[in-house]
Amino acid sequence: MQVLNFFIFLAIVARVGGSPNWQINFNNYDSSCTKPTEATATEDRSSQYGPFVRSKTIHGKAITGPNHRCGEKVIDGAKYHPALAVFGSPFLGLHDPNPDATNAIPLTPEMCADPATLDRNLASYGDPLFILGQGMTVDDRLLNRPILGAATTVKSDGQQSTVARPTPGLSPITPHTVLARQGEVTLRQWLSVKGTFEIKCRASATTDGVMATIYGSFENLIPNELYDMWGVFADFATLTLHPTSLGGVPAVFLSDESGQGEFFRTLHYCPLDFLDLNAALTQPVLLDFTAALHADGLTHGWVPGVTSTKTVCDGGACFDSATYGGTNIFDHLLFTFDQHWSGSLPATP
Repeated sequence: MQVLNFFIFLAIVARVGGSPNWQINFNNYDSSCTKPTEATATEDRSSQYGPFVRSKTIHGKAITGPNHRCGEKVIDGAKYHPALAVFGSPFLGLHDPNPDATNAIPLTPEMCADPATLDRNLASYGDPLFILGQGMTVDDRLLNRPILGAATTVKSDGQQSTVARPTPGLSPITPHTVLARQGEVTLRQWLSVKGTFEIKCRASATTDGVMATIYGSFENLIPNELYDMWGVFADFATLTLHPTSLGGVPAVFLSDESGQGEFFRTLHYCPLDFLDLNAALTQPVLLDFTAALHADGLTHGWVPGVTSTKTVCDGGACFDSATYGGTNIFDHLLFTFDQHWSGSLPATP
């Protein structure tokens, strides 16, 4: 994510010895991957909609990192391509109460099934392989922190600082405040998130004869927080992954005070057209939609995040550190499409 989104982990493998070398392209599809552009918010094409030609409902799964849940991969990429075997990385762990701890405790499947563990608090987790592969320097003070304790930008030069919750009533102009937050987030609460995506593709007189509407509904999100949506496509011809802002920038929504949220977009293509593995060398394949919590209250346009080193102030102490998905952006809900793929992958170059 720069702060990187979940799938950039594949690019890490190229730097620490993985093979083959998957690359990440944060731009929209260009000459290497043909994909129609999305509709703008000002366009009214309702009169051109034809009847539904295809539809599908996808149910989401709570995750604790990019393609990662409680220490295990959600999509078993190795079934489809050797390079996808490394697809996934943990961004959350259990808070370690040891005052000398420099990272959170990694999650395991057993922890996520243990009622006692489920009531423990979550914290930011720095995956050593992820950090090493990106060549980042992440200060330990950003790890093993409550996930709602991420710093946000408070100065025009990019300086970041942790920000207090407001007191009841109107907040003063200073000091900086954030929306009312609940404090700690337990593993049980995090895993309770639910969501569905309805994809409806229609015949259209424009844009290659098809349009689509996508509607996501979510519950048990972290209340009063900023989320965004990403769609990830794999180009098997060039071994390139394309995380794309779903429906165009900004692909954001806010959870309400009860943890409910909604996301709606009109697309100038049908996502269901990108599930055919037989065509994987001539067009991209859709891997997933992901809802990510931006605990720092920031989004970054066409890139999931920015990893450049910045000054962070916490409790009066200021230090320089890179920030990334495991410190301030946390993938929360994954909608996978691999179970809807058809055909088989041709031999790749």
